[in-house]
Amino acid sequence: MKKKIDTIKLVRQIRDDNYEKTKQLSRTEQFIEIKKRSAEAREKFLSDSKTIQA
Repeated sequence: MKKKIDTIKLVRQIRDDNYEKTKQLSRTEQFIEIKKRSAEAREKFLSDSKTIQA
């Protein structure tokens, strides 16, 4: 049996975590943080996709 994912709860948790990580930052610092985390996610995705065979 597949486990159901509560997407609303998951999205809310992600948003809350992001808010907690950035609430003390200026707009510029927030932008820099988002760019940094986006680059890390992109790099991880690309490295993971190389191991997946079509």
